[in-house]
Amino acid sequence: MVELPQPLLAAAGARQHPVLGIRIPPGRDTLHRLVEAVDAAVVDRLVCAWLAARLAGPVVGCGLSLDGKTVRNSGGPTGVDVQLFAAMRHDTAVVVAQVQVPADTTEVTQIKALLDHIEVAGMVVTADAPTPAATPPDTYANAARTTCSP
Repeated sequence: MVELPQPLLAAAGARQHPVLGIRIPPGRDTLHRLVEAVDAAVVDRLVCAWLAARLAGPVVGCGLSLDGKTVRNSGGPTGVDVQLFAAMRHDTAVVVAQVQVPADTTEVTQIKALLDHIEVAGMVVTADAPTPAATPPDTYANAARTTCSP
């Protein structure tokens, strides 16, 4: 944080030294408290929405991959590692949505939550083996925004 330029520290609201007039970067303890106070799911949704808003709209037939990953050694005292389920656009290789999979369930139960904030009209959605093949796509897509045919 010490290496950050003064304009960036000012934009972030860093306090100003009363005598020197320079911006003082936050300390380690302040950053630690900030990270603990942040709702990771909300930040994840905001960052993905921000990235998606900066991408050009997908062309018809653009692929959207759904895949889950386990974050190794993230379990802490519980020992249960965090599982994430993400949607990535094929044309840009950018993750446009991501949700945490609750420990007592699987990726399949999170498909709707993952796709709820994505405009999937005209996209080809691909998923790995845990996705139920018998479930029609419109079960997961927001019917008000998307028309899917099985």
